[in-house]
Amino acid sequence: MTVANLKTKQIYPGDGMRRVWEIPFPFIRAEHIRLWRVDERGRAVEKTAGFTVDETEKEVTYPVEDSLELPLQAGEYLVLERQTPLTQETDLKRQAALDAQGLEDALDAGVLRAQELAEGLSRALKFPVQTQGNETDAAAYITQLTDVQASALSACGQAEQSAQQSADNAALCAQTAQESARLAVDAKAQVAQFQPQIESAKNAALQAQTASESAQAACDESRRQCVSAQQVCAAAQADVAASAQSVSTQAAQVQTLAAQSATAAEQAQNWASKTDGPVEGNVYSAKKYAQEAAQSAQNFRGLSIGMVVLSQSNLAADNPGCLPLWTGEYYANAVALYPDFYAWVKSHSELCKTKAEYDAAITTYGECPYYVADEVSGSLRLPKLANYIKMTGADGITQKGAGLPNITGSIDPYVDMNRNWSGAFSVNKTAPFNPTGTNGDGNGSHVMFDASKSNAIYGAADTVQPAHTTLYPWVCAFNAAVPASTAQAAEFTAALAGKANATPAQSFINQSMAWGVPDYSAGVAVACPYTAPTAGLFVAFCTSGVDYITFGGVDIGMRFSANNHAAVFVQTGDVISVAGTGPATCKFFPLKGALNA
Repeated sequence: MTVANLKTKQIYPGDGMRRVWEIPFPFIRAEHIRLWRVDERGRAVEKTAGFTVDETEKEVTYPVEDSLELPLQAGEYLVLERQTPLTQETDLKRQAALDAQGLEDALDAGVLRAQELAEGLSRALKFPVQTQGNETDAAAYITQLTDVQASALSACGQAEQSAQQSADNAALCAQTAQESARLAVDAKAQVAQFQPQIESAKNAALQAQTASESAQAACDESRRQCVSAQQVCAAAQADVAASAQSVSTQAAQVQTLAAQSATAAEQAQNWASKTDGPVEGNVYSAKKYAQEAAQSAQNFRGLSIGMVVLSQSNLAADNPGCLPLWTGEYYANAVALYPDFYAWVKSHSELCKTKAEYDAAITTYGECPYYVADEVSGSLRLPKLANYIKMTGADGITQKGAGLPNITGSIDPYVDMNRNWSGAFSVNKTAPFNPTGTNGDGNGSHVMFDASKSNAIYGAADTVQPAHTTLYPWVCAFNAAVPASTAQAAEFTAALAGKANATPAQSFINQSMAWGVPDYSAGVAVACPYTAPTAGLFVAFCTSGVDYITFGGVDIGMRFSANNHAAVFVQTGDVISVAGTGPATCKFFPLKGALNA
């Protein structure tokens, strides 16, 4: 599939009725969907039961009818999130068929994990970009935030004290103004009695009025300052409360990230250097694979491409870098599997024959010491050496049929033949003169024949056989340890970097394979050619001879001999057959849960 949608989660509000929720983002398996229920106070609880995931319709049903849970109410929210496990189970084997669907599914899983990491990092608490590597101390950062909170609380207290002082000053000013007004009234009442002092009283009244107005203005200003101070105090208290809540939340996030970082660091260390067992499932660390590569390099025997060697073992594991020369193996894609060996064969035209010449040699001699290149473009058929091998001479590689040395001998035609004999003939006594039942004159001889007298090889065995030792011939096809490809290295680096995110998955065995798991209880015997009704596992057992498997009539280069099995994964509609020199019994096992079934 293509992954063009960047979304990794979806938030839905509750309405008291809804139970079915759409999944608007891509995912690989149902168990990769995680679900949270958020109450009206913002508290989230992850649900591990009480819901179902429909992979076909891409829907989640929550809560299910028999879960005894109520639908989400107004004010509540449902959060759907995808969390793809951080493992990779696609294993590309040398000389094995490359499944494009499996490779694409593994790449899709990597993209999904990258999207989930990006979404998680967008919600993470991060230090400023100018922070050095040795300055990322979470404890010091929390202490700094606590100091900021203490400073804000101190500023709030000072603002509150200033507001109280302003209020006290305003009350004093109001009291002074009231006293001045009272004095003015008394002065007016005494005007009639103290006429001479009227002018003085008026002046005093004017002064008192001026003082009252000034006091009133001061009181108004004090009240304004008091209100402003109260507003500042309230804002400061709100900021302090928000800062305290933010500090608490950030502190919890920092602690969580610190714990996750410690776990991820330990896991990253295991991926880098663990050698006493697998890190996850049956996947080992980079150091373990490096040790195996070093051991493989130590086992390398330093052979040249095209060199033929005789071995006491018929196992490929005991002959690294070599291919068998006694079976006539055929490789449909040799140019990709063994590019150096393929180029070497193509450069030696004297070692190559046509397919017709190869078959004629097999028919005549039972073997053929030549290669067949490009029977199909890029293919290679190896020699088949079945008989004894003799040191070549000036004529180069040749083939000759079986033969024996000639037997010769002679005897001179004398009456007495006990002389002048040679080769395989001999005379060991002279016959008596005139034996009984004979007529004539002269002596006779007893003539004997012994082929070993002509050549010592006669009589040395019960059957015709040359002196020999039986060994297995191999040809060197590659002579260097095969390094991981650039794509494999990038994939391993991405998988290792992904371990630094949140909680690692508990298990991802076989999860990244589109094939699923064979249902061995549903196997059926089939006849060839066979068209696969679903994705499945096709197994063939060779009872005699040498057989090979074809897809749609194309030989895929998988040969297997008597009493051996061959197995390949197939997709819906694939036409599989078994061809070769011997009969085979075949079975088909459908896959359970295959995405491409």
